[in-house]
Amino acid sequence: MKKITSYVFIILLITLGSILIFNTQITNWVIDFLSNRAYQTKITSSNQDTTTFNYKSVKPVSSYSVAMQALKPHSDGLIAKINIPAVDIKLPIFYGLSNRNLIRGVGTMKRHQKLGKGNYAIAGHYMTSSGVLFSPLANVHFGEKIYLINRHYQYIYRITGKSIIHNYQIGVIKNIPQANYKFNPNKPGIFQ
Repeated sequence: MKKITSYVFIILLITLGSILIFNTQITNWVIDFLSNRAYQTKITSSNQDTTTFNYKSVKPVSSYSVAMQALKPHSDGLIAKINIPAVDIKLPIFYGLSNRNLIRGVGTMKRHQKLGKGNYAIAGHYMTSSGVLFSPLANVHFGEKIYLINRHYQYIYRITGKSIIHNYQIGVIKNIPQANYKFNPNKPGIFQ
């Protein structure tokens, strides 16, 4: 009996040590899994009035918050998708800046903004591990295309600038009047 208890204790220590050593990799894998699963779901057009747009309430991603999201996943609130093929970004866009939304993808920063009209401000976490959430954005170049897709149209934006935005530098979300193109997926090849 004492021998079995020792083996169980050793296995428990090895498992706990492995979790601590590979914590970042496990967390990144779960985030990637959650965002890919959300990206594959159907886009809804309903905005949730109960969400927050308070960027100060956004918390950094932690292993605990990711684990809680994985244990009780939500598939609601997907209003659009962002695709930046040049850096292999495919993320769901959710209405609002809740921590739950930002673990699964990106969130909208303004309550009444319209996709395809001026500056469509979204926010997401930049992770230090490549390939997770917005981490590939560091590798974008001028002129590359960004595709935003909702239930009805695909909007094409082009990268015209690149800069590091600090946490509370919110002046960049103001509308910029520029022409954007929208692609009607029901009429392939026709831009409006």
